[in-house]
Amino acid sequence: MKGPNALNWILASSLSLLVCLTGSSQAEPAKARLGRQAWIAFECATYARLSGQSNEETRLSDLGVESSRAFVDAYFSNQITEQEASTEIPFGVMDVLFGSPSNDKNFIAGRLFESATSYARDRVMKRRFRPFNEWIADPSLTKSIAEDRFRTANCALVR
Repeated sequence: MKGPNALNWILASSLSLLVCLTGSSQAEPAKARLGRQAWIAFECATYARLSGQSNEETRLSDLGVESSRAFVDAYFSNQITEQEASTEIPFGVMDVLFGSPSNDKNFIAGRLFESATSYARDRVMKRRFRPFNEWIADPSLTKSIAEDRFRTANCALVR
């Protein structure tokens, strides 16, 4: 989707979110942060996998699944305010919510996993927007970049 159609879609999606989230009387800021926590946990699990840290990959993947399920429950039961959504929830998470054909928390958790891990893998392998022939294919370089991403993102501190 490009040009004015993409902008219209984003505006319409944002308006839909505002309508869904207004009037929530049971809002808790911590609930909105679960979306961010899920995204970061899945992203860090990918860095752990690519750097050979299997224990960290398991821990972070489990945290991501648990956080995403709790986030989806809170989101669809209107426990997240408009303000919290705009300040706490990463764009990638909102994109998954708007693009989901289902409200099932397991389905959305899987979509969040897919989106966050794809993003993290691209940051290691593609190194921004390089052409295909410049992607990182060397396993030792991939491991080194993933270790650096894991460290600079403070993934060991994600709990």
